[in-house]
Amino acid sequence: MSSETTSPTRPYATDLAAATLAHLRDPVVGANLALRRSIVREVRAQLEGEGFEEYETPVLGERINEYSAGLIRAQSAAGDEWWLTQSPQLFKQMLIASGRTRYLQFAHCFRDEPREPGRYDRMREFIQIDIEMVTDDPAEIRRMVERVMVRVCRAAGRAISTPFPEMDAATAVAHHGTDTPDLRTDPDEWSFVWITDFPLAEPDGSGRPRLVRHPMARPERPPQDADHACSLRTYSYDLVLNGYEIGSGDLRIHDAAEQLAVLRAMDLPAEHYQVLLDVLADGCPPHGGVGLGLDRLAMALAGSRDIAQASAFPHWFGRVLPEEAP
Repeated sequence: MSSETTSPTRPYATDLAAATLAHLRDPVVGANLALRRSIVREVRAQLEGEGFEEYETPVLGERINEYSAGLIRAQSAAGDEWWLTQSPQLFKQMLIASGRTRYLQFAHCFRDEPREPGRYDRMREFIQIDIEMVTDDPAEIRRMVERVMVRVCRAAGRAISTPFPEMDAATAVAHHGTDTPDLRTDPDEWSFVWITDFPLAEPDGSGRPRLVRHPMARPERPPQDADHACSLRTYSYDLVLNGYEIGSGDLRIHDAAEQLAVLRAMDLPAEHYQVLLDVLADGCPPHGGVGLGLDRLAMALAGSRDIAQASAFPHWFGRVLPEEAP
């Protein structure tokens, strides 16, 4: 095993069992896990009280589009293949289309995140507090999330004020140099801010337009082509706490023709999204949602800079990576 380190306090383990047990016995980790349980308890209580229904969606499925990640492929003896699903995006939109108006899930999600030097707030597997609701007003979703955060913070011993300040993404970058600004004057403060109105697309390093969000994010109007897409904003919003993005969401496209326009403008193969297009064509109300990162939220509220300190079995602790699991 390599002796390389990812941070001064998180070395690659030569004895995985010993390292994992030491992590679990760490009193700081224990306190953070208690905070994490409190977050789950308070989120569930608040949203159940507001009429949200909890569902579970598949983790393995057919590789329909990019929301079926290429991290893991499972194959049966008969040769059937299933792929790891990155997030419940398609499934929750199907629930909304079926008449479920308020959805909640503590969902296992997966990303093939690159390691960045000095950054320890990402994991390949993480828990997303996944929320979706019927609405045509993004402010309604933001107010709902604020009520959740008030309850979570109160349980953690802090009172916070709402509504949270808001600024659009262009202003955040222009004034703070980032779309995840840390607005604290007091380092012990919990400072929330909404960053809104992200563009539908922007040029990549080669000048080719690429999506900023995801193909289902609703733009202010249907794009005519990729260049036009770069001039459009989406009904989108990120929740930032002390410089960390802890949540991201938007209104979703609920019309099949508008969804097809986005796919064509961005040169995405419509056949990869045919299930979604069929669902929207069958009739779907206006809706939107948000995903809150449970691991990162617990990390930020605990005052930690290392997401491993808020997770019992972080995949990036040592070499516990999907391709090396038994």
